[in-house]
Amino acid sequence: YAIFSKLEVPAEKLAGPEAKEKRKWVPYSRKICEIVGKIEAEAFRDGYYLATGFAFGSCKGLFCPKIECSALTPGQPCRFPLKARVSMEGAGMDVYAMATKVGWDIYPLGTAAPPPDVPFGALLGLVLIY
Repeated sequence: YAIFSKLEVPAEKLAGPEAKEKRKWVPYSRKICEIVGKIEAEAFRDGYYLATGFAFGSCKGLFCPKIECSALTPGQPCRFPLKARVSMEGAGMDVYAMATKVGWDIYPLGTAAPPPDVPFGALLGLVLIY
């Protein structure tokens, strides 16, 4: 089983240089990680102890932007194991294809995307339950 979730975000929070510079995306990215974490925890409590959650983008920029990632040091754990989630893209998933397949509108965003040209941004999460 899988639970695929979408958090729609105002485009100006994710697109354009100001969004990146002022890190306007952070509260929304943390929210999708929180949603995924809660679904994963509920699945665990229901007996699906191998449930695995994935979220949007890099956890480094979200939780450890100004310090070295401890998980990259041999023998050291992640500082935020109950908050940070592996990105779907980092695990080789085609997130745009997945969103399209379930009928969701999704728009490529970045610093070059003018926010007025984008209806909304979408942050996606996935929990695999097995």
